[in-house]
Amino acid sequence: MTYDDPIIAELRKFREDYAAQFNYDIAAMCNDLRASEQRNGHQTVSLSPKPYLSPSQFFHDEENRSGN
Repeated sequence: MTYDDPIIAELRKFREDYAAQFNYDIAAMCNDLRASEQRNGHQTVSLSPKPYLSPSQFFHDEENRSGN
């Protein structure tokens, strides 16, 4: 049995229509959303990337934290 929620259907249609405007190009959609954030004055946060740990560094650090 499937329940068709009209709100979910509306959101899916909006998502489909929005993606179609940009020919399903995710980079173009992201650029549009960023521009929209700036136009509307929304505050955005940019976090610095976390340092990369190789698997051996990660597991070595895990062992040190667990007290082994």
